[in-house]
Amino acid sequence: MFLGLYGLWLWFSNPELRKWLIGCAVSIPVLWFVPEYFGSGNFFRAAARAQQPNAYSPAFADSPFFQTLKESRPMLPSSVKPAIEFGALVALWAAWRRRFAPLAVLLVGSAWIGLVAVMTEAGFAGNPRYMMLGTSLLAIIGGYGAGSVLAVLRMGARRVNLKLVPVVTLIAFVALPALVWSRGIDVRVQRLKHLGVVLHSEYDRRHDLTGAIKLAGGRDFVLNCGAVSTEKFQVPLVAWYLHSHTLRIDAPLNRLSADGPGTAFQTNSPGNPLPRGRWEVFWWDAQGHGLCFRHVPL
Repeated sequence: MFLGLYGLWLWFSNPELRKWLIGCAVSIPVLWFVPEYFGSGNFFRAAARAQQPNAYSPAFADSPFFQTLKESRPMLPSSVKPAIEFGALVALWAAWRRRFAPLAVLLVGSAWIGLVAVMTEAGFAGNPRYMMLGTSLLAIIGGYGAGSVLAVLRMGARRVNLKLVPVVTLIAFVALPALVWSRGIDVRVQRLKHLGVVLHSEYDRRHDLTGAIKLAGGRDFVLNCGAVSTEKFQVPLVAWYLHSHTLRIDAPLNRLSADGPGTAFQTNSPGNPLPRGRWEVFWWDAQGHGLCFRHVPL
């Protein structure tokens, strides 16, 4: 919707861009839906998945709308929030002076977050990543606010003493960003350490899956054996290494099936704390007799 409105504005304000706007109007839907169809066999897989919230989704809160707004706050670093507040005030002042661009950025960012909150109230997942466009625009307003602070300091130095302008400018450009960046640095360091652990775990999991598939009998055997299942967050990974559509992989994990034979791939998770990167492969026959193989990386 926002992209369409922007396209309409460009259509009338910049007629020379109309051929590019037509190309974008055609290519964007193609690039959005066609790869989705090739990957999952369903043009609207993303929309359908977004209406299947996880257990921790704000969609299950007493007030999904306000819970979504609440969960959007941590996406903006605490050090940036004062700059956003100041930038919003400056944007209002600039609009009063007939400069509307900063206010437009502020309103579009806020409207995007509000739209996600409304969709969550309507039953969509409301994952924090959906907020990234809105919070990014608010972060731009934070930069606008920080730049306005520097401009005010420079203006004040010019009025007091012209010789102070270079000194105040230098100090402001060094001290203000350093002060903003240093707030909450210990929290960011811990997040980076945690991210390192997660990325290494993801690498080990991906690297070890090929061995798990071989242990289960190989790709052709697994796909011809019957149902294939895994944990829901591993569906794309298993489908990729089996060279299969994601719709072919069942989730949530089902170790035994009364409908016939099948194979299940399970990796380390909060409910199944295997060593990092290791998989368990469960295979069952038509009578539901299960066998468990634990695959240990070489």
